Amino acid sequence: MTSQNAGIQKHKKTKITRADYVFDNSVIPEDLISYVKAMNNNLRLPTASDYDDYFFTGYYEGKLPYFCTGEFNNDSIKDFALILIEDSTNQLIYSFHVEGDSYAPYLILKQKLANSQSNQFKVVSYNIRTETERILESIDTTYVIQSDGIITNDMDESLEFTEVWEKYQKKYIRLMFD
Repeated sequence: MTSQNAGIQKHKKTKITRADYVFDNSVIPEDLISYVKAMNNNLRLPTASDYDDYFFTGYYEGKLPYFCTGEFNNDSIKDFALILIEDSTNQLIYSFHVEGDSYAPYLILKQKLANSQSNQFKVVSYNIRTETERILESIDTTYVIQSDGIITNDMDESLEFTEVWEKYQKKYIRLMFD
């Protein structure tokens, strides 16, 4: 007597752990990494050991929570945003506008690294991604933006911000969403 399911193999989903996880930074341009190192040799890209255990529950699987790209200053050239770690104490969000063969850095946020859930070590608590919508609606206001935005949010909070380039002031302004 044969079972109908004899040919079906069950696959266990392997749990991803911090020790096994490696971010694929190959999508980040090498010249941008070199530029960041030249800017300040105390800056570095986050690694898996910089994130708390809840990061590895699957929500962020396959994504780089500290890198995004878009036309942030509306010049039709792809720009970049990175979360960087400074001196193993601070997390910074920078936008890098492409200017010829180089970059113009814009600091969006600087904050101390957060405590891990176990309070055993410090972790990155922010993540970023690109906002491509041009009409953003909040409870009582509608914003029309001219370029891509950078969505920033603290993984421990429900608030989400969209950082939008203000070309006349030559800086980012923050729009808050809950």
